[in-house]
Amino acid sequence: ALGNNNNDGLSAGAGAFATLSHAVDVAQKIDAGGHGVTIHLADGNYASSAAVAFDHALPGASFILIEGNLTNPEQVNLTAPEEVFDISSGSVILRGLSLGNSSGANPALRVSEQANLSIENIDFASAGAHIRIENAQVHAVGDYSISGGASAHIHLSDGGRFISDGVNINVTGAPEFTSSFLRSETCSSARFSATGFSGAATGVRYAVNGNGVIDTGGAGANFLPGDANGTTQSGGRYI
Repeated sequence: ALGNNNNDGLSAGAGAFATLSHAVDVAQKIDAGGHGVTIHLADGNYASSAAVAFDHALPGASFILIEGNLTNPEQVNLTAPEEVFDISSGSVILRGLSLGNSSGANPALRVSEQANLSIENIDFASAGAHIRIENAQVHAVGDYSISGGASAHIHLSDGGRFISDGVNINVTGAPEFTSSFLRSETCSSARFSATGFSGAATGVRYAVNGNGVIDTGGAGANFLPGDANGTTQSGGRYI
């Protein structure tokens, strides 16, 4: 690889950093005065031994954007044994990436502690789970795809929120979701507005309990991918 963590990371090729985790560490120390900090990833396979952690907000209320290949996100393939990203603070944007892990249960993408994440042009490959949201918000701001199975595509708890507005979600290869495609519990919510799904999946479509909410805008019980009926329990609502 051309990158070196002794570089300044301000140019591609020989001037780049060697690892994404180092680039994020550097970015989190920048006071961008309310502007965003962008980290570009070249095409390739990025296998890490631990999660890339976002554990404090940027000074100046800025955000970090990690951008790969917007046309073919599968060309920027990020994997880890457990979480690929662990976002517990600040505002982060991910786009043009493929995310997966080899875990039997842990998510490729964990968002917690009131962090804010926006996703676009992401490909979710096989993982223990795809997205785990705990007392935080994930906003799908652009189309994305699902090419691999998991226990759940989205698992919300502790007031977590998932929002999808005007997004097309393409499901390929009929992936299996062994728990449910979408799980909302303990006062969490998922809202889909003008969202469309293409392709098929297997498994339970949804499970909502503990005063959780799934709001499809009246799209019906078969709106979410899967081939088994969803369930509502303990004050859960599917709308």
